[in-house]
Amino acid sequence: MLDSDRKLAEFLRGLSRYTGLTLRPAIGVIAGFFGGRYLDNLWETGPLLAIAGVLAGLALGLAALYREAMKEVKREQNKK
Repeated sequence: MLDSDRKLAEFLRGLSRYTGLTLRPAIGVIAGFFGGRYLDNLWETGPLLAIAGVLAGLALGLAALYREAMKEVKREQNKK
């Protein structure tokens, strides 16, 4: 494999990884909203569960992002 091919492959792996990391909070918020909205319609609770779902999705997404960031920090420290 050529050096330029290896660099391109490494770049694409990093791009894929970090794109996935940035999408986690967004997907959590969207899933929380629609799940909460469904439960709001089912139990007639107004927007309460949709708001709670958005907040829970955001918290879970950010927690996953934090865990991945800490793994990356440990990985970088082990390289040195």
